[in-house]
Amino acid sequence: MRIGTKMALLGGAATLLAGGAGVLAVWLASLVVERQVVEKFEAVSTYTMDKVHRLFARRSDDMAALAADPALEATPLPLDAVAAKLGDYLRRYPNYAPYTSLSLFDLQRRRLADTTGRGIGETHTLSEYWPEVMAGHDRVLQVSTSESLGQPVFHVAQVVRDPQRRAAGVLVARIAVASLRDVIGRPLRLFAVDGPFEVDLLDRTGLVLYANHDQERTLRQRHPLHTTIANLVASGPRTGALVVPQAAAEGDRLVIYAREPSEGTEPSGDWTLVISIPEAVALADINALRRQLLALVAAVGLLAIALAWLLARNLLRPIDALGAATAAVAAGDLSVQVAVNGKGDFALLAQRFNAMVADLRELHGGLERAATTDRLTGLLNRHGFDDMLTRELDRAKRYGSQLSLIFIDIDHFKSINDRFGHAAGDQVLAEVARLLQGSVRSTDGLGRWGGEEFVILTPETSLRDAAALAERICQTCRSADFANVGRTTLSAGVVSLAPGEAGDALLRRADAAVYAAKANGRDRVEIDAEPGCRS
Repeated sequence: MRIGTKMALLGGAATLLAGGAGVLAVWLASLVVERQVVEKFEAVSTYTMDKVHRLFARRSDDMAALAADPALEATPLPLDAVAAKLGDYLRRYPNYAPYTSLSLFDLQRRRLADTTGRGIGETHTLSEYWPEVMAGHDRVLQVSTSESLGQPVFHVAQVVRDPQRRAAGVLVARIAVASLRDVIGRPLRLFAVDGPFEVDLLDRTGLVLYANHDQERTLRQRHPLHTTIANLVASGPRTGALVVPQAAAEGDRLVIYAREPSEGTEPSGDWTLVISIPEAVALADINALRRQLLALVAAVGLLAIALAWLLARNLLRPIDALGAATAAVAAGDLSVQVAVNGKGDFALLAQRFNAMVADLRELHGGLERAATTDRLTGLLNRHGFDDMLTRELDRAKRYGSQLSLIFIDIDHFKSINDRFGHAAGDQVLAEVARLLQGSVRSTDGLGRWGGEEFVILTPETSLRDAAALAERICQTCRSADFANVGRTTLSAGVVSLAPGEAGDALLRRADAAVYAAKANGRDRVEIDAEPGCRS
């Protein structure tokens, strides 16, 4: 066998080995990206569960505030005034998980007032939450079929006490289980979760409280994976994922779960949110990426072998260079470039190899951008903003500098979608994003936090200056004319970092401030000044 042939064989073998290493590296890299996709769905599940938890915590706080109203502590009760108060609370949340009805009972379960006007003076019989009230719990959250409404509802019960702190009655708010479709749907749309996903909300026993795909499950069936998920939560974090085998024709399903946080405002139902989606749908992008990368590596390997056989003597040194470059790519170095000399076949191979690496760099960069950028507005998404917040918190604590945060919510955004359509709503979101970009400094952090929520991080900025910025933004938006929609307004909450404060606490205060702005009439700025903050 001639030396040229031997060299060609050696070159071919070396190319095959390098190609195999490249395939392995591509496969391992795709596994890393696959884990990132699963973590995205875990973040969706956790965020959605937190949204549900916060909703009922707020509704419970509303009932506690209403129970403390002087009209409900008077003796005898001014029933007309009480009915007016209940009606006011019923109208306060007309769109987002609204109250279906509110009632006031005495301790004998006799209905004293009701926003529906029905059953006044009658004794309430279907009261599964009543034993807990009688056991001394001031706040109770339970799900059952409403006697008066004839549908599954969340009951938020709050004991009313007289001026001597003695139990005098029970306030009961009802929120239709079906209204969770919008509450749960918003985070899914925020994270761009598409496809045939199934969402179930379970109580501590696994009973299905809400299902977006099978209404017959509600309050009738226990979720088949409840025991498995409960065991996983008991031995690990409250959020996780598992693959559930299905029939061959259906394909396996990716199941992501999140347990309700135990800390925070009571009441807590110890609920679990379960999102199920076909694995092929959840991992469609990564599977396509694997096929593309493997096809690229295979094409380059085959082309390299053919060139080695034809030009063994002349390509021996260039093949060594190509093998080293392939090994570098396999090790994760996507900055590698192969020198292109002349205009021969090897020059073409080197160009295609460089093009492949450029494609890999572009794919890798696209994945990184997709993980941190909101697709509609081009702003940082929640994941990207969290990273920036962590960095700025560390810097502010290290140097003792000021750090302020502005939470912004578009007022009546659901009505924009309802009246003009979601395309117009998306246009408003994009225009508000551009308005915000034109109002902040290059050193400020700007992100889209939720569906119609935005957040601004202002380093080296006092609470007073951040509030002034928020006022200017609200004024700018108030004066703007949005295409096809007209005028809209913003509500803003402003906070400043307190000594030793964590990022989660800072965000909660900002969220509470913007909630106060909306509760106090919208189109305004509310400031939450934590003791110790520099104004």
